[in-house]
Amino acid sequence: MNLSLKLIFLALVFATLGASAQDAVLAELSEREAVRVYKEALYRPSNGVYRLLLSDSDFETLPKGIGQFRNLMELDLSMNKVEVLSKELWYCTNLRVLNLSDNQIKSLSGTISELQKLHSFRIANNALAELPASIVKLSALRVLDVSGNQLTSLPDPIGSMKIEYLNASANQITALPASIGQAQALEALKLGSNQITALPKEFFSLTGLEELDLSDNPLTELPGDISNLDALQVLNLAGTQITSLPAELSKLKALKELDLSGTPLEDVSVIYKLKNLEKLNLTGCKIATSEVEALKKKLKDTQLEF
Repeated sequence: MNLSLKLIFLALVFATLGASAQDAVLAELSEREAVRVYKEALYRPSNGVYRLLLSDSDFETLPKGIGQFRNLMELDLSMNKVEVLSKELWYCTNLRVLNLSDNQIKSLSGTISELQKLHSFRIANNALAELPASIVKLSALRVLDVSGNQLTSLPDPIGSMKIEYLNASANQITALPASIGQAQALEALKLGSNQITALPKEFFSLTGLEELDLSDNPLTELPGDISNLDALQVLNLAGTQITSLPAELSKLKALKELDLSGTPLEDVSVIYKLKNLEKLNLTGCKIATSEVEALKKKLKDTQLEF
């Protein structure tokens, strides 16, 4: 039995069991039996299929009949060769988790707003040039991963979403919309490897943010308003062009990890006051020997990398 068919079958055979027992089942039948079960399931719109795990299965299109799985809650089609998403996908309105990462998808239909129960959506490492404006209507969405695409911007008003985790790294984003500051539920924001040169003042209203990755962007300045992000625990500025740190950085009492590797920083004296720092990376920085020794003495409990 080829891998694609086997995975389809394994997902479908779970339908004969209760949801709590599905994860504990492993079964295999002959290819003929698998085909029969698959066809039968397609003709049972009320079937109990809750998960379809079809990653790395050489799919070039979505499986035909996918829209009939109306009870489907999780669909994993990552690591395939899908280029176009058929409209059938949007009929799966009970989807909570959707993973389309590592395909060749070039566009995303605005009809995605039909998936009102979607909690986690990953479409990393594809060829998206933009996201549909309607994506902000996904009121249940908490996790969004669009990293590794060709995006030049994020939809506005992204701040209207209740998103908690946003990964938009490895794109071509040049600026953030002002509405980003309204995304008060945001806890982790990954924007590394983009073309961002500055942060809007509204950005520093994200007082619940715990992790911020701005690495490998052409940023030249870190505003003093960074002190507003008082819940911040992880800050990654590696590979940026920041030449100095604002004194206000010392007010980030929750900060545990700070990565400044590969930056042109020379004066890091403000870091002395970050007493709760657990990890500090200054690899590649032109820090004077005296500064290095001072850091070792003042941050005795901090893991240092030079």
